[in-house]
Amino acid sequence: MDPDLGYLPINLSGPYYLEANRAFAPIEHGVLKRLSYDRNSARTLFLEAEGFPWPRSYRMSGEGTSIDDMIATTARGVLVTRLASIWVEDPETTMCTGYTRDGLWLIRNGKIDRPIKNFRFRDSIVSALNNVEQLGIPTRIFHPEFPVVVPSLKVREFNFVALSEAI
Repeated sequence: MDPDLGYLPINLSGPYYLEANRAFAPIEHGVLKRLSYDRNSARTLFLEAEGFPWPRSYRMSGEGTSIDDMIATTARGVLVTRLASIWVEDPETTMCTGYTRDGLWLIRNGKIDRPIKNFRFRDSIVSALNNVEQLGIPTRIFHPEFPVVVPSLKVREFNFVALSEAI
């Protein structure tokens, strides 16, 4: 819950109450420090509720590696310019699925070789973050509901499962 990015000042997650939201940093310097719970779950676990059960805005730091440098250090890979229609299949394992879109490129020997067809993917957020090789410059990404600032990521072994007709 990054207050600089903007999010609703009030938690609307329950029908009979309103709570003020607070800034919330679950991960600090790559280490999970605390979890966020909704009010009912926190009460059951005798914890103080913090933020939304699912953060509505977030910021991820980066290292400043350019996308060109990431491509130059890739023997064989895929440049994904955008992901779409992402949904969480299993919140406990953070397993997500969705599609690539707006440009997908084959990388060979440190150079963009040619465009390729879009893919459907299925992977865990935790698995992808465990496989990060390089981080780019954090950039604000537009999303109408969840404003975010994230770096480009070079991830090994990302799980593409099928070709897609998505554009």
